[in-house]
Amino acid sequence: MINSKQLRSLIVDPTLKACNHYAPNYSDLVMGTMAKESQLGYYLHQIKGPARGIAQCEPYTGNQIVKWVNKTRSEVEIILFYELCSMPLNSTFEDNQKFIDKLTYDLRVQTLFCRYLYLSIKVKVPHPASYTSRNDYLYALGEYWDKYYNRNPRVGTAHEFVKCYHMYVET
Repeated sequence: MINSKQLRSLIVDPTLKACNHYAPNYSDLVMGTMAKESQLGYYLHQIKGPARGIAQCEPYTGNQIVKWVNKTRSEVEIILFYELCSMPLNSTFEDNQKFIDKLTYDLRVQTLFCRYLYLSIKVKVPHPASYTSRNDYLYALGEYWDKYYNRNPRVGTAHEFVKCYHMYVET
């Protein structure tokens, strides 16, 4: 497990700021996703599947994110995206071992792909000001994670998201 304060302050928040998609609730969502998906770095490869890294992004999903970025984002943001990934502009990400490796070991790339997956969703990320308690807010983030990131009714719940957030992020 990675030190959550260092992960947030040295990787997650600077990456979100570098790609101009930072807000405290985005940071909370990315940190919670990493906590739920990999126990904040305990698992770097899905036990029975292709997902990789602290955010457990599958190579196929990563490729879909790249296609979405290339199709929907401004030229300036596309260039920035590739720079942050340390990949040549317009790299082919399908079946690219360097890309799959980055999804496994590069925390900045994993943060970026996690945030961009959520960015591709048209529904706003829950904001703490909309909730009367921290737990209600975290539960709303957990529901958001479950619906848009997890997308598997057999595995993972908003309750588990909150439990993992408390256990791995707030320690």
